[in-house]
Amino acid sequence: MPELEIYPPGATVLIEGIIEGTINSIVIGCENHVKYEVSWWDGNQRNLSYFSQGDIYQDEEVEKVVIGFTE
Repeated sequence: MPELEIYPPGATVLIEGIIEGTINSIVIGCENHVKYEVSWWDGNQRNLSYFSQGDIYQDEEVEKVVIGFTE
């Protein structure tokens, strides 16, 4: 598996450029597809959903981290 650049858990992101959320966890699927579990508040209701990298954005202040695995 090659090295992957990912947003770190705990990072604040924008979902589809509109809603501010927090990355809770990361799922790496087949063919290195990365999905992020993101939570956000809507009034008193907490929401939780998974998003692909193309659906979330992050300020340049927080850099992606590199992860990799050995065989």
